Amino acid sequence: MEESKKYNRIIVLLSIAIPLVVAALFGVKLDIELPVFLPPIYAGTNALTALILIAALWAIKQKHIELHKRLMKTAVLFSVLFLIMYVLYHMTSDSTSYGGQGVFKYIYYLVLISHILLSIVVIPFVLITYVRAITNDIERHKKIARITWPLWLYVTVSGVIVYFMILPYSAYKKKFMYRKILLVVVVFFSLDSNAQCAMCRAVVEQGGEEVAEGINSGIVYLMAFPYLLIAVAMFLFYRNWKKSAVR
Repeated sequence: MEESKKYNRIIVLLSIAIPLVVAALFGVKLDIELPVFLPPIYAGTNALTALILIAALWAIKQKHIELHKRLMKTAVLFSVLFLIMYVLYHMTSDSTSYGGQGVFKYIYYLVLISHILLSIVVIPFVLITYVRAITNDIERHKKIARITWPLWLYVTVSGVIVYFMILPYSAYKKKFMYRKILLVVVVFFSLDSNAQCAMCRAVVEQGGEEVAEGINSGIVYLMAFPYLLIAVAMFLFYRNWKKSAVR
């Protein structure tokens, strides 16, 4: 406990500094054109982070501590990468306004506002949870992780939902919408596959071949679920966008 206390000042500093720096950078506009379209990439990163968090929970429930550590460190890394790409995109591109009407508009802003607020709230929770883990303050780590995990998962999943809801109203031409959807699916699938192989390899290294086979099968089904949700979301929001365009 004493060892983790020495990180408190750093946690407070980062918890305040990160949102303020991000907000300040949003006001900076760079007159450059990025070589890639970042939204589908950082949306895919967010989706993968959600799957990694689910896999990490499963790993710790099964007492695969080393695997759990690797997965959580990967989740932290992916969240940092997402934040960098998100800020970079908004520094080089204009924001897109949501053009939907009716119930979809209320759902969009509800998800968006809760996503933004909780993405700020979750920062100190993630930092405290991580510090308690690396300082071996396991009991207190478990207590706060029960709060951090669902908050973090909601932020990642809601970020993906916001992306797909705003996608039909992008400033880019309609013909590019399908390319962006394809790009995020390809990125998501490739990253998921790499994560799947890495997790199985980690378990095999611990001598758990049978467990690795179970993880492999489980993640395949786990991957299918978000793709199904993405397909349904794309259909619903495209139909709503088409109706709005006709009006």
